[in-house]
Amino acid sequence: PGRYTFSIDGMVIADGSEFETSEYVSFSLPIPSLEPSASFGPSQSLYPSLQPSTSHAPTEISSMSPTCQDDCNVTIAMNLDDWVQAPYSGMISEANGTLKMYGSSERIGNMVLSKEWFNLQGSTVYFKWKPGGDVGTYAHFNPGIDGVYSRHGGGRFTFGNSYIGSTLLVSNDWVYTMISCTGFGECTLRSAKNDYADQGGEIIREETKTRTVVQQESLQASCLYFSISDPYGGTDQFAVLQEVKIVNGTLIEKPTAGVSLYDGDDIIPTLFTIKNNSATSTCLWDVEHNEQEGNVIKGIMSGSHTGDCYLSVNIDNVRGVSFSMKTVVAGNIYGRIIMSYSSGDYDDVFFTSIGSSGGWKEYWLPTVKSSNELQWKLSQYSGYFDGTESIWLKDVKVWFDET
Repeated sequence: PGRYTFSIDGMVIADGSEFETSEYVSFSLPIPSLEPSASFGPSQSLYPSLQPSTSHAPTEISSMSPTCQDDCNVTIAMNLDDWVQAPYSGMISEANGTLKMYGSSERIGNMVLSKEWFNLQGSTVYFKWKPGGDVGTYAHFNPGIDGVYSRHGGGRFTFGNSYIGSTLLVSNDWVYTMISCTGFGECTLRSAKNDYADQGGEIIREETKTRTVVQQESLQASCLYFSISDPYGGTDQFAVLQEVKIVNGTLIEKPTAGVSLYDGDDIIPTLFTIKNNSATSTCLWDVEHNEQEGNVIKGIMSGSHTGDCYLSVNIDNVRGVSFSMKTVVAGNIYGRIIMSYSSGDYDDVFFTSIGSSGGWKEYWLPTVKSSNELQWKLSQYSGYFDGTESIWLKDVKVWFDET
């Protein structure tokens, strides 16, 4: 019971309505036609405040202003100025306006994340991509939005055979994937052949992620990714990413209020917590010094049993985290390097790497503000693992919307 104001994307639909019971209420709203136009994207917005500009030509990130003012259609350029590689050593090449990602080695994949952050509430993201290599050799492929469509628990699309409900691809043809998200956090993925589903393509996969509060918040600051995983053909298997477009999304400014958590200290600051849930595996986190890098945090896990070795930190209202990281995974594919954040029962994984990074890589990643734990995790999920995982961290900062 109480007095409430309801709005959708800023349009008030019930101002100061008073309710005397806790029963469900509903509202009816007229919805304009959403028939696709000849140009890219929907012909009109649901509400006048969201009406796109008359110019529908997407703007390259490299040349646009930090925020979307008049034109909320964005294209992410296919070059490594606008994407960052997850901790893998597989080759990524730029050719003819595409990014080509090769497997790092047998069963060790590759992945890129967008460097920019986007508000994707009420938007549609378009990926044009194709798998490469022997269609009969197992590998899986995932386009997606961080925090909404996970790239874990099997691939969304696979070669060789279907696995955990994946869609089996039987050719190297282009796949057109679109992910449409409401302002309330519900997202629907539709993949098609010949063209995007809203342009008449033949749908080969459709799935919906129902709304959650954290997912809704995640869409306010998200990055995009594409991955090839578990390629049994190793470096002979690859994925080609030709196009990533966002319609009715906003390129957002990254937060400017940063706080350093680790910047070359002689010891790991006490605000970090070390966790080891495997009693039979070695889990060590300490500061290592070398002449080239100075002091850096090093984590190492070795043994032959399933378990996780964490370095974590709990901080409220964090909007993003930045750090430099180097990884080495020796042994077989059952070792994992994971960067994630957790909020209660909710966990989102920025990336999972089962390979070595090939050197230092810098990351600046968005989090949901309700998240309260950032985690750098060394993970073994099979008792058959007999190798060693190592991770090095430096320049660790958290970022806030305001001081």
